[in-house]
Amino acid sequence: MFFILFSFLVKFNVDCLRNPIPQGGLVVVDTLKVPLNEKGSARLRLEQGDYSFTLALPGYKILKGRIVVVGDTTITLFPEPMSYYIPGIVVIADRYKKNVSDISASVGFVSRDDIALRGAFTTPGALELVPGVSVQRTGLYGRSDIVIRGIGTNGRRLGVYVDGRPEKMTLFDCSVTHTLPLHNVDRIEIVKGPFASLYGSEAEGGVVNIITRIPKTGIHLRGGSYNTKEIEVSGRLELQPHTIWATVKGMRSDGHLEHSKFSGEDYQGGFTGSILNWYLKGSYKYFSGWKQEPLAVGDTGTPSSEQDYRRGSFDLEIKRNIPFGEIKIKGFRTFGHHIFSDGWESRDRTNGLFLDYTVIGIKNLMGVAGIQYRDGYGERIGTPGAEFWKSDFSPFVHGSFEYGFLIITGGGRYTISNVCGNGSSVEYKMHGYDGGVVLKTLLGKFRARYDKGFKIPSISETFLFPSGNPSLKPENIKNMEAGWSYNLMGRFYVDLSVFNTYTENFIRTVPTGSMPPFRFENADTLDEKGVEAMLRIIPLNGFDVSVGYIALDRGTKTLGVPLNTWNFKATYTCNNITTMLDGRWVYNYFSGDNFTLPRNDYIVINMGMRMNLFKKGYVQVNIENILDTDYSVYVDIPGSSGFYRMPGRSFYLSTGYEL
Repeated sequence: MFFILFSFLVKFNVDCLRNPIPQGGLVVVDTLKVPLNEKGSARLRLEQGDYSFTLALPGYKILKGRIVVVGDTTITLFPEPMSYYIPGIVVIADRYKKNVSDISASVGFVSRDDIALRGAFTTPGALELVPGVSVQRTGLYGRSDIVIRGIGTNGRRLGVYVDGRPEKMTLFDCSVTHTLPLHNVDRIEIVKGPFASLYGSEAEGGVVNIITRIPKTGIHLRGGSYNTKEIEVSGRLELQPHTIWATVKGMRSDGHLEHSKFSGEDYQGGFTGSILNWYLKGSYKYFSGWKQEPLAVGDTGTPSSEQDYRRGSFDLEIKRNIPFGEIKIKGFRTFGHHIFSDGWESRDRTNGLFLDYTVIGIKNLMGVAGIQYRDGYGERIGTPGAEFWKSDFSPFVHGSFEYGFLIITGGGRYTISNVCGNGSSVEYKMHGYDGGVVLKTLLGKFRARYDKGFKIPSISETFLFPSGNPSLKPENIKNMEAGWSYNLMGRFYVDLSVFNTYTENFIRTVPTGSMPPFRFENADTLDEKGVEAMLRIIPLNGFDVSVGYIALDRGTKTLGVPLNTWNFKATYTCNNITTMLDGRWVYNYFSGDNFTLPRNDYIVINMGMRMNLFKKGYVQVNIENILDTDYSVYVDIPGSSGFYRMPGRSFYLSTGYEL
């Protein structure tokens, strides 16, 4: 009776950044265990005093703290996802938040800890940790392209997003990925295979979604081989309920080959807050970089290619909870100015507005419906009349329904696209859809899906060059995939996928026998089959080992795509030191189609070791290519294609401190 009269109500609220609350979570106050309800809340009565508490939530790091009870008290906790990938961690692969294991598509994941330990210099470098993903690059910095399951084509056949904002150069529909440095990145999520219902024309091979974080005030330094230097300074100001932040980063390197120097600056900033129950988030970014491109293996002469890239963006997102869901409005603008030493100079910009309604409050049903509009403009400077436009309007819907052990997913999109230039225009009307099932059993989760996608021709393919072809048809993509995954106590996880992607009206250049010497045509089909597997084991606390494998069958189209790749990663944490080994083994790699001109197999191993100092600082050492393997990577870039020799053994030292 005394306790009831003189105790106070204490309420814990758990916020997983708008992700669903995993089942099985609990709060421990001293020795009292209180389970979380489905809304992520726990209530209990405590006498006045000082208490310790612990939050245990599946898929999230243990969160500990103290609370002083002097009256009725409410505490909101923000747990941090575990640094390793297991089913149960929630991703944004579907434009709405779901458990990884409940998605019928294949999903990859790179955590913040993996990004830090890998020591990559740009986003594509970090993605080499993901099975099924390869990177075409000429060096540590500079132009690089992401390839998912053998499909990429300078990013034209992939969707690359930053916090849901598409990153595309209007003229070529390509992603200038090396303008996306890795600082302020929380994690990177990869959807493998087409996903037209949610991403439309940009998702023939898959989607890369870079999810950023608000940085802490601090400084980070890195230096090492090839006279490489980086400095990053961040500032953060809390004005509850608002947060303002900014980051400046400078990068310099002489490169590992003759004529491969790089210099760049990157500026980022943003704010978050709330007004009248609306959550607001805004950000800006500007990158300016200069890069020399070396010669490919076997090329002779003096390299002369140099590029100056300037790209930026800003966006504003507002959202709020409404009955049975959430409404979100996102407006953005991306822009760029590119100057090449061969005389190319261009400007481009894209304005966009996305409207999404996400269903999250109806039992057994999750989904999103929305409208997307983008309007792009580009011009080739110095060429009279070389101005071009492209607009896209797309309503879409996608959802999932869970009934017992069965999850059914599906959705569709309709797109009206106009491409204009040279005094004429072409209109495309396309639709895509997908459907899938996930079956939960004691033997694991089985999944299957079917996708029908499309790829609308870009401005460059339709109008830009003399080889352009206004009569091009959109590419049609059909994809079938089946998979199985099994998770044992979060310490043993296996995932297996088989897939078949078939593309009709595949666009490529063909010789004309006259001037211009080539022309874009719907001249091919691509029938690609593959098997992908991943095994992850956590044998003891502190150890984390994963192995991935992919085998591709592309018929006779073998040029520049590794047909067999093994990936591995092993991390060990002891006290304040974490060490990671990662690498890949590539074989069946060819310099020509029809299995001609085979390349040497190669194994590359990298190591990163980080020591945390005084809880807020760190020192890190990275050794790239420990075996000093002599290997090269195929790159298909405008003006030059071929194999480029990669860096040998190299060393980098990093340090930083955050308030």
